[in-house]
Amino acid sequence: MKDEPKWLNRDVAAVIRNKRNKVSESGAYTSSSNQDTEVAEETERRRPPGQKQAKEQRKGKGKLGKGRLSDENVEQFNNLQARKQEAIENMAAAAREHAEAIAIMAATDKEKLKIEKIKQYKEFLMIDTSSFNEAQKNDMKICWTSYLMQIRLYMAVI
Repeated sequence: MKDEPKWLNRDVAAVIRNKRNKVSESGAYTSSSNQDTEVAEETERRRPPGQKQAKEQRKGKGKLGKGRLSDENVEQFNNLQARKQEAIENMAAAAREHAEAIAIMAATDKEKLKIEKIKQYKEFLMIDTSSFNEAQKNDMKICWTSYLMQIRLYMAVI
């Protein structure tokens, strides 16, 4: 059972460090870790943080670690947020300008239509109705009235 992987010591360097070796012929023993401190430092494993240290890091009082933001990172984040806000404002301004351009185009289209209607009304007024019979004259009167109403409608809208 002692040879099973669960029970085998994986840190061979630690075992060697902790074994006692004879140093002198008088038979005095010392630990080998005193002799090779460089080897001990290299093979030493990093221990997990204690309760106090972990609690301080969670609260933000501990040393700057991987989970903490440095001033440089915060500054970069703030710069990115400022650029993002500026881009949003530029896009909003462009959208407003586009909407204004569309409104101006719509107004000019309405104005052109109104002018066209007035031209057509004038052309109707210029028609010689002396040769028309009563039915044709009444039809022309209805057309004039209709055009006149449309022109008034366009004038009221614009």
